[in-house]
Amino acid sequence: MFKYLQNVTNAPANAMCVAESKMTQGMGVVKTTDTTVDFPDAATANDVYFVIKGVVHTGDEMIEIPEYDVKSETINEGEHVVLIKPRVGERFFDNQIDLSTVAEGDYVVVGIDGKLVKASTGASSNLQIKDVNYKDCGKYKGVKVEVVDWKTVS
Repeated sequence: MFKYLQNVTNAPANAMCVAESKMTQGMGVVKTTDTTVDFPDAATANDVYFVIKGVVHTGDEMIEIPEYDVKSETINEGEHVVLIKPRVGERFFDNQIDLSTVAEGDYVVVGIDGKLVKASTGASSNLQIKDVNYKDCGKYKGVKVEVVDWKTVS
């Protein structure tokens, strides 16, 4: 799950790309062509996007829309996605991470499986963990990430 906590308004979101693999909303991807995205070949924070899925609920679904819905979270191969490009100053919630491997203040990159991973020594990142105990809607565990100036991890 990916949710903006603080974002730059009127920023463009690319909705013209298709997923090359099955993925979950909130995973990090890179463009493989002008119209396709997939997981990176190596862990990186360069030219990454977060994928979300625009779901329009209809009929009985409108009566009670759940906070998290598998239909809203799962992105199948070949489905269109909306790409969110992280911008300095933005903060977001993401649960596509192993919480046991990061601490507050750590820099993260997108791993080869699309999940956030702690940046290794020498890696560059602009994605910093601000809270590892964040709960969206008071119950869904994840991290609060802030997009900051680029840093080489030492």
